[in-house]
Amino acid sequence: MFAKTNLLILASLLTFTYAGFLFAQRYGYFVPQNRPIIGNIQVAGATSYTGELTNPSAISLPSLGINLPVVLTYMEGKKWPTTPSGVSYLANSAVPGDIGNAVFYGHNWPSIFGDLKNAKIGDKLVIQYQDGKSRDFTVDNVFIVGPNATEILAQSPTPKITLYTCTGFLDTKRLVVTAI
Repeated sequence: MFAKTNLLILASLLTFTYAGFLFAQRYGYFVPQNRPIIGNIQVAGATSYTGELTNPSAISLPSLGINLPVVLTYMEGKKWPTTPSGVSYLANSAVPGDIGNAVFYGHNWPSIFGDLKNAKIGDKLVIQYQDGKSRDFTVDNVFIVGPNATEILAQSPTPKITLYTCTGFLDTKRLVVTAI
């Protein structure tokens, strides 16, 4: 009887510790670094760069109250570096608004992409560029994929933006929002 009680107490402590870890991770107290966001692939850059646009500096979805700085990132081997202070832009993807697929990703935290799940087709997405200009895009698709669905990163013959974050139980899926 005593051994069962001790085992239950230990199991309870481990469960509460794990729950605390998940809570801290979700709300930004613990920052996982260089976690693979999706697959282990390379993303090709834009196929036709016009040179008219500079790198993005901020992204916003006004209908969701999302307004975040953009941090340029580069894949490091099989890792996708993330930032706790904004949205990561995969710098070797297309420049937003140029031909190709501009890839942005961020944590599924309330302060970053936590509300992205509420995006709707037709919502406005605004990209601000480093030169101070901005450009409006329109959300055209919202869907969920598995973590190895690399087809969402494929280049496009027209300008396209792909936003994604983790979703689902224990963040095992990826929420994808595209805009044109």
